Amino acid sequence: GSFASLAGLDPSTQGYLLSDNPLLTTLPDGCTPLIGGSGCALFCPEICIRALKVSVPSSLTPSKTLLEINDTSTGRSISVGGEFDIKMMGSRPDQYKNTWYTLTGVYRVYLPTGGTYTAKFVTPAGEDLWPKFVEAKYEDTAPDGCEGVDLNIAFDDSSSPPQCQELIETGEDGEGWMHSGGGVYASEDGVLENRNRDSYANGLVHYLDVRCLDEGTAFNFTAKVQLFDEFGDFLNCDASDRKCPFFRLISSAGPEGTTTAYREFFGFTSWQVEGWNIVSATITISSQEAAKSKSMVYIYGSSHAWGLRVKDVLMVPV
Repeated sequence: GSFASLAGLDPSTQGYLLSDNPLLTTLPDGCTPLIGGSGCALFCPEICIRALKVSVPSSLTPSKTLLEINDTSTGRSISVGGEFDIKMMGSRPDQYKNTWYTLTGVYRVYLPTGGTYTAKFVTPAGEDLWPKFVEAKYEDTAPDGCEGVDLNIAFDDSSSPPQCQELIETGEDGEGWMHSGGGVYASEDGVLENRNRDSYANGLVHYLDVRCLDEGTAFNFTAKVQLFDEFGDFLNCDASDRKCPFFRLISSAGPEGTTTAYREFFGFTSWQVEGWNIVSATITISSQEAAKSKSMVYIYGSSHAWGLRVKDVLMVPV
């Protein structure tokens, strides 16, 4: 017989057999325990379940942050924990590995279509949080009975308004900065270093709050930069041969950044070996950049330099 008949329903009834887990069974209507079952499974008739993967930047999101989802049409809600791959070095978190720029925390949710959902992130302290970016994609492909029906879900950021007056501000501990190789090392005076570099692509990364990136919005970007060797001595670079640091705005959307917009918004035309080299640029957000779900500033280049040093990084509205 069918699962429907085991639930005392017409054997031809379509539906889903779900584990008796409140994260799965709280939101659907009409779920019925199997006759004679041990209570470990329920049959939910005439519904469509979609599997949604929600990704956030792991180093910017406390690992015990919950994703709270409320179905406003029924008043029912669930709280889902995330999957955070925290790298360890002995008994301590590995700062180098945990600030790798592509690391994400992942929330997996299974929601019936037909509901009207709002979702928000809540920290272990009970405070609402908005990560710098949120990307959601379906993990199922044409599930039975769904016929391509999308979920009606909106992420609620009303309790965590964007801080657009200072999209980037370099703090004393390097908070908010990640790397693409070479690590992030912060000093008390707000200087950041990227060390032991062995590639043109090694550098520093800072994600931006995409809610601030409306089409036509302009920002002033400023910073100070130095290069140094493994002994701490200053290094030169040939600006005419693209050997000095570069600054990019990279905006992407879709799984694994399937659609990406690249913009190199500053490159040096000259370089002073000692002292600080000044970066100053105006960035006006394009329609393509505004449409993306994730955006970052990327400081890279100068593969000959063992170390890259920056300070006083600011990105503020014009």
